[in-house]
Amino acid sequence: MRLTQLFYKPIDAFLSYKLNRYQYCAAIIPAAGLSSRMGNVDKLLYEIDGVPVIVHAVAAFNKSRYIDEIIVPARNKDIPFLKELFRQYKLDKVKKVIPGGETRMHSVRNGIRETAPGNCLIAIHDAARPLVSQELIEKAVKAGRDYSAVAPGIPINDTIKSVSYRIVNRTLDRDSTFAIQTPQVFDKKLITIALDHAIKTNTPVTDDCAAVENIGMKVFLVDGDFRNIKLTTQTDLRLLKEFWELRQ
Repeated sequence: MRLTQLFYKPIDAFLSYKLNRYQYCAAIIPAAGLSSRMGNVDKLLYEIDGVPVIVHAVAAFNKSRYIDEIIVPARNKDIPFLKELFRQYKLDKVKKVIPGGETRMHSVRNGIRETAPGNCLIAIHDAARPLVSQELIEKAVKAGRDYSAVAPGIPINDTIKSVSYRIVNRTLDRDSTFAIQTPQVFDKKLITIALDHAIKTNTPVTDDCAAVENIGMKVFLVDGDFRNIKLTTQTDLRLLKEFWELRQ
């Protein structure tokens, strides 16, 4: 018996099944990374309009009426500081700031363990995406009530090549390529199984959708937002600030 069959109907039937009973949604916002591509400078503390990046990201979920609680996995040394930071900004939906793990998927798994008992929806968001809109959160969570796994995606306009050792193998179909964002929303049981499997098999995943895909489940895409960029390198800072000013 396949792992997913322990809890779920066949994939096609499950995707058409309406999960209207899942109303409660917990957000996991992992903040335990090392910011290595930022030169080991903590990108989450960069200030936009005088407010740290991580506060912008958490505040968006704190404001959303579709989110019931927030769990933030973080580095041990940052936990007291972040607790105080969230208190200062009155982010009352942050129920726990907990130790993260050795990788992002370990951190997310730790966060899921701390959510309210029982099954629910889990919304996982990059702490380095401070410009996530209320509309995108609403769209992802609503879709999460109908599907087992949901992610925002934006079409890629450039021509995409598959390359090995700087040699092009083939050109990918541009119409079928999307850049995937967060928040990604999952049924709690499904994402727990997927992450446990990835950790047990030591399978590297670049996002939580990949863990779900690896156990044979499908991910439904909703329209993403080109302004919902992730702060990864120094070059992202200017674009992030420009989008912030436009939004204001």
